[in-house]
Amino acid sequence: MNKIKKYLFKIFRFLPLSKNKIVFIAHSASRFDCNPKAIFEELLQSNAQIKCIWILNKKLHHEYQDKYPNVLFVEPNSIKTFFHLSTCRVFINNQIHIYYKKMGFSKRPDQLYLQTWHGSFGMKHVQISDNIDTVHEACTDMDYWITNSFFESNVYKNTFDKNAKFIEIGHARSDCLFSSCNKNIYSYYNLDPDKKIVLYAPTKREDSFNNFELDFKKLKFILEKKFQVNFVILIRTHRNLKFDFKNDNIIDAFDYPDVMELVKECDVLISDYSSIICDFALTYKPIFIYAKDYDTFILTSKLYHDYSKLPFGLSKNFNELENCIANFDYDTYKQKLKEWLENVGCIEDGKAGKKISNLIIQFINKDKNINLYTTNQITPYIAKIMGFKNIYFTFRNIGDQIIMMRSLELLHQKTKQIFLIGTTLPDLWKEVKFVKVINLKEIKPHIYQKEQFDLMTSYGIKPIFLTQESFNKEKGKYIRTYGPSHIVANVCSKLGLEGDIAVDLHFPLSEKEKTFGRFVSENRKQIAIISGGLQRYKTYPFGKLQQVVDELKDRYDFIQIGTKKDLPLRGALDLREKLTLREVASTLYNSDLFVGGIGGLMHMANAVGCPSVVLYSEAEPNYMVNYYNNINVFPKNNICLKCTEGKHCPWTSPCKAESQKYSCIDNIRIEDVIDAINKRIYMPRNLNKTTIYNVEAKKVFGLEEQKKVGFSFQSLNNKYIYLDRKKEKDKKVLQLLIFGLKPVSILWKKRYYKLRIFNIHLSFDKFKFKFRIGREKEDIDNANLTYRIGNSEWIKGYEKYYNQFLKLQKYFDKKSLELLHYIFQIKLLSKKTNKQYIESEYFDNKKRLILRNELIGLKHSVGNLFLEGQPIDVYMYGGFITLIQQTNSYALLHECFIKGSYFSYIKSNDIIDIGIGNGLSSFYLSKYTDKKLYCFEASNKVYDLFLESVKLNNKQEKIMSYNLAIGSKKQSVYVSNRIDNGNKTSLSIQSHSVFMDTIDNLVEELCIKPKMINIWVNGDEYDCLIGMFSTIKIFRPILHINISYSAEILFRVIDFAINSLDNYNFKIRKTIEPHIVQELFLIATPKELK
Repeated sequence: MNKIKKYLFKIFRFLPLSKNKIVFIAHSASRFDCNPKAIFEELLQSNAQIKCIWILNKKLHHEYQDKYPNVLFVEPNSIKTFFHLSTCRVFINNQIHIYYKKMGFSKRPDQLYLQTWHGSFGMKHVQISDNIDTVHEACTDMDYWITNSFFESNVYKNTFDKNAKFIEIGHARSDCLFSSCNKNIYSYYNLDPDKKIVLYAPTKREDSFNNFELDFKKLKFILEKKFQVNFVILIRTHRNLKFDFKNDNIIDAFDYPDVMELVKECDVLISDYSSIICDFALTYKPIFIYAKDYDTFILTSKLYHDYSKLPFGLSKNFNELENCIANFDYDTYKQKLKEWLENVGCIEDGKAGKKISNLIIQFINKDKNINLYTTNQITPYIAKIMGFKNIYFTFRNIGDQIIMMRSLELLHQKTKQIFLIGTTLPDLWKEVKFVKVINLKEIKPHIYQKEQFDLMTSYGIKPIFLTQESFNKEKGKYIRTYGPSHIVANVCSKLGLEGDIAVDLHFPLSEKEKTFGRFVSENRKQIAIISGGLQRYKTYPFGKLQQVVDELKDRYDFIQIGTKKDLPLRGALDLREKLTLREVASTLYNSDLFVGGIGGLMHMANAVGCPSVVLYSEAEPNYMVNYYNNINVFPKNNICLKCTEGKHCPWTSPCKAESQKYSCIDNIRIEDVIDAINKRIYMPRNLNKTTIYNVEAKKVFGLEEQKKVGFSFQSLNNKYIYLDRKKEKDKKVLQLLIFGLKPVSILWKKRYYKLRIFNIHLSFDKFKFKFRIGREKEDIDNANLTYRIGNSEWIKGYEKYYNQFLKLQKYFDKKSLELLHYIFQIKLLSKKTNKQYIESEYFDNKKRLILRNELIGLKHSVGNLFLEGQPIDVYMYGGFITLIQQTNSYALLHECFIKGSYFSYIKSNDIIDIGIGNGLSSFYLSKYTDKKLYCFEASNKVYDLFLESVKLNNKQEKIMSYNLAIGSKKQSVYVSNRIDNGNKTSLSIQSHSVFMDTIDNLVEELCIKPKMINIWVNGDEYDCLIGMFSTIKIFRPILHINISYSAEILFRVIDFAINSLDNYNFKIRKTIEPHIVQELFLIATPKELK
């Protein structure tokens, strides 16, 4: 039946929408309450012409059908429900619609979907128990989340959907807390009206009842003694933990139908991590936190607040709870509670239901003045309702956005017009009052989704692309180049403005935002700095910039902003990717100076009034991004003018200079930068000199310049049958796709054409036709690839390694030499034969293979936990918990690690583990020392998971971990940053960067005394050894070195070992995996260790 139902949503989409139908659902149809119910009742009181549908489990229909005779109640999995969801005008939900998403539901553009959620701003991390991809996909259906604070909005954004839109007006279910008091609970439980009520409501648990245990009789006595009134205790826990009390003063309140009535009428709350604390806080009545399992709870669950600083007190046992109640002072509590609610931005005022119902009615009535209260983000359909005829958009970059923002502001000042803009950075426009914002969907950077623009075109909304650029036409193609004036003036010209243009930017911040971003004391100067740039010609050489910081760090405090792609600067507070865009703006607002190249953050600094020292590349004309409030530092002896001639685009093409590349930025002198910083930082912050340019109007009317740039909209290609076109540097491909299959394709490039129909290939190559069926086969004659030298066979063409191999015979045992030769030959033969690996017969120990397969066969997790709201699989090997799956037997079998004779040598000293991976090796190593294990990992993703694993294994006291790369010198490097054991460092630009240090430096700084060092760093083994030469000489540690990355590194590591390690024994071993040739280990042990 479900297979049939999956087609219903697709069929019902062809039906017209109802004009006034609203569908409600609460708690996946299990209850008739919470925010949907409160909004529903507010709409009924408005007497609006609406038709209400409630999705509710059938067993509950009889409770409400008589009370609401004009409401249609439908079962959650019925055909009627599918029909009403497909044809309603408004859908209101307080959970994620996972079931309906799996069944094919997708919100239609003309519908309004409001997500109210069922909690408040929260105490503990929201956990997602469903498939995370399905949850994210479902969240894209939601138009607005209704929240009660910026804190709550951030929780949902970080947990569910980074592109979510929020209307911060409060929760409708909380409105009752602001009205006159009722006595419903007293009558429901037949309570004495002279008694007060204490509510005990712990959070949902999956574990034992033990965590909820309280001496309720003693608790009642303590409360009555403190507040001098009689109490009755209501207990509301999870449904699996039912209470059975015969005492009339202790009542199980799980079955009470409306939790907000409990909040309203109870006088005292005792809880632990439940969001009911946030609801109860609105009443300003006493709250006490009793969290018996707090110390263990925080190991596996994340809390949003530091409980020790909350106004409610933290009690971990009953004695502490008794003291908290006895010492409770209401005036102090009330003041601290008020401050806490202000800090999270709570705006509850008892009017949320009315505001939401008004919004819904305006939407249904297509009111042009529809009020979205706190947000300027709208849907394309609401843009149609509001009557917009144009949507302005530009490139996705920060600078282009702020430039368009200023240009539209100047046009608004002249015309008083409100504009519709499209952007992928809606938060950037959050405080701009003269725009409405549509969040553009991207296929890839700068390539926007065609379907979204087709929809807006069907609504009569015309897209207009704005760029400051000019275009030179040459040989039928447009070359992007600089506009004739300042970038802001150029965009203003294309908006139809003319005359004098004040190009200084303006980026609005709220008063609260202005209080954030000062990280140093007032008597120190704060300098925000970036080390990277969007293009190479905007990126000042890192070594030079580091020298600037080194020279000035004692006088000024540097704050590094930017992305993890930028190399980290030593001596600066590292805030790369730790701040939101608006927090970066706040930081610039509170900084005394910004230092960096031409780019978005330079424009943002100007927009918030922060002066800059700009490392000004002469690849752009001086007038382009000049602001009188800045000091521009130019290169010396730059003679290249290629970029400013208009025949070359530095944004998309590499440097065309015949001699020195990028002299336009590289030749800026360090001393000139230092002089400019010292000069500008002591000048007035605002020089009160407006930057003005004069322009003529050159208005654009649509997408003409987007086409000149070379960009276009791109379809999602989610149709069943379509043509897919791909264009690469030297070839083009046209494919016919039918239900995901590619039966026909055409490929062509210079002098080459190929047609494929299913498995039949017809090609025309250099005037020759070729025909084949199936894949092209390659014949390999392994016998002719090798020949014998001495006692060993060698691959032809690799004889140079033979002499190196012979030198090793006096250092390694026979087993090591045989293994090294065998593996080396396999690797070379694999390379020679296009990576067609040979079946290995080297290992024939069946018992060990069986053991290995049992250990490694744990492909499934033993559970999961939630980090940052995301479910993470948990694995267990040998009694240790890891958050990354083990993929080979190296750590599991411990073949290359601790031998019996090592124990006494290592036990009273430290161990160093370089390259943590999934952490399992680290945990095994921690057993063999009574001192410390020092772990170093370059990838911050792997490092963060390892930190959690350390907590889960209760190894915080034993294991010291650091997010550092290890090498031969101190420097900043890039790292591939994947969640696996294969991360590599590089000086070539990658997505993330990290500090590199040497073991010699760290041993001295951290007072490490190592007797064992494990190295597994995917290619940096030799550099690690160079950087620990003194440590090896002083401490003579056992070394375990993975040498799997390449033959070159293999011999470099071995050469270092045999030439630099005095009085050491050596052997080479391999993991037991039968077909893996790349896992070799060099084991070096001091000769004094027998």
